[in-house]
Amino acid sequence: MSVQVETLDKLERRITLTLAASTISSEVESRLKKLSRTVKADGFRPGKVPMSVVAQRYGYSVHYEVMNDKVGQVFSEAVNEAKLRVGRRAEDRREGRRPGRPDGVSTRPSRSTPM
Repeated sequence: MSVQVETLDKLERRITLTLAASTISSEVESRLKKLSRTVKADGFRPGKVPMSVVAQRYGYSVHYEVMNDKVGQVFSEAVNEAKLRVGRRAEDRREGRRPGRPDGVSTRPSRSTPM
């Protein structure tokens, strides 16, 4: 994980977050395993649905949820570390889902001032 804070204007900053793809995929796997214990699907007993079926049905939404959680967590840590006050979270640009490469997120809070 790496965090870069760039000053664009007097009140604008760009925060670039890079998350390890292995961290995201391991969290997705653990959440899918937890979900597989409770999911119900036609033709299978509750909790006995194969992992491949669970991943096919819920993989995208679980990945999206993990990315939002991790980005939010790292973003708040970066803002606290840089001692910024964020007016609103404006623009997100996600670059990721490249095999073997980290997922990257660049966000630019529209109004951030030093504390």
